[in-house]
Amino acid sequence: LKGFDSFAQLENVKVSLADAYIKNYMSGVGQKRMKTGKASLRDMWLNIQKAGDFNPVHNHGCGTITGLSCFVWLEFPEQVLKSSRDPNRSNFQGMTYLHWGVTKPYFSECFESPKQVGLLPTPGVIVMFPNWLEHVVYPFKGPGSRISIASNIDIFLDSR
Repeated sequence: LKGFDSFAQLENVKVSLADAYIKNYMSGVGQKRMKTGKASLRDMWLNIQKAGDFNPVHNHGCGTITGLSCFVWLEFPEQVLKSSRDPNRSNFQGMTYLHWGVTKPYFSECFESPKQVGLLPTPGVIVMFPNWLEHVVYPFKGPGSRISIASNIDIFLDSR
């Protein structure tokens, strides 16, 4: 991983991002009395996927009620990077989708927003989200590996 000499440095980056996430969220929802929290990395693991590998719809657990999950993409097969940026693509090859509900097939006719978002694979990008958010990683075809480092972060909020 370019720019990080150790997993300890990556842990520090992720905890700092979690601290910023808490501050931005509390500010964004208009908390009159800002709660503060301490972020603590719960676990971190390496994912290496080959053609056909996938992660079904799932969410992550933390040791606290308030928790965050995140991943950083390290490597993607070239064919996945190329197909994910094709505006005419018709598949989800190798992509990660975040889900927060069921989107009706006629959502645009009733002005309902889709309840999912597909993330374009970009090596070096860290994606952080609430640990309860369901997500799926679709398989890909062809040579190469999809490599990422995932983490769960416990958030200890002040009781004020």
